[in-house]
Amino acid sequence: MQQTNAYRQQKGAAPVTQSAGANKAAQAYASYLARTNKAGHGADGRTPRERLLAAGVQPCRVWENFHQSWTRPTRAPTGTAMAKAMSYWKKSPGHEKGLRSPAKEIGVGVAGWKHGDRWTYTTIQMFVDTTCD
Repeated sequence: MQQTNAYRQQKGAAPVTQSAGANKAAQAYASYLARTNKAGHGADGRTPRERLLAAGVQPCRVWENFHQSWTRPTRAPTGTAMAKAMSYWKKSPGHEKGLRSPAKEIGVGVAGWKHGDRWTYTTIQMFVDTTCD
């Protein structure tokens, strides 16, 4: 969250605060993707909004950033996976828009899972606005 808020500040966006429910949804999805070696915003058959609702969050708007990377043969620290994801998101127009979204809250999930001789890492950011205009 610190990297995200530092970036948001550079871009003139208000900081986000952590949401326990959004963290729960983001971590569960990151773990699912890493464990199953799947990728995408709907790989579990649900939308980001549906995952938030299941975690007890009532979103009016939601933006989800997803990133997957891997290392071989040893596991990398969680911070390394997050730094790779942030670097990618800043360069990707759609993901960068999520980083600057008008969201008020954020949930973050990072998970690693070993598949054969390779570690797969999934990083999820869920930006949430619970204020309906």
